Amino acid sequence: MTKQIFSFILFGGIILFAVSCNDKPVKQAPQPIEEQPVFEDTIQSDTIIDVVEEIPEPPKPENKYFLIAASFRNQVNAEKLRDRLIAEGYESEVIIRQTGINPDFYKVSYKGFSDKSQALRVLRDEMSQGSFPDVWLLIK
Repeated sequence: MTKQIFSFILFGGIILFAVSCNDKPVKQAPQPIEEQPVFEDTIQSDTIIDVVEEIPEPPKPENKYFLIAASFRNQVNAEKLRDRLIAEGYESEVIIRQTGINPDFYKVSYKGFSDKSQALRVLRDEMSQGSFPDVWLLIK
């Protein structure tokens, strides 16, 4: 019987040893880390990027009030004055109206405004000390 006990213990020990060897993970050699290429357009972590969102400007209101430097019956004369005023830095245009007072005249403006109070203020200044003492205001 002692032989049986001894055989049983020996056999059990061999089984335990075999089971315990299978539970241990097999160590593998570390895999070399493959370096990724760095591209020029790659953003580095220390790079700061300013994001600027372009907000479209609201449309500028259309000019309704114009300071008139002169008016002409002849369109060519009006265009000559307009060209001279533009060369001097004014925002000049020839205004043609089919209705209203003097529809057959070509009016030459040198400033336009969308705001009535601003137009009246500049008109008052121009009449007293401006380059165009005979200036008048046209309302479109």
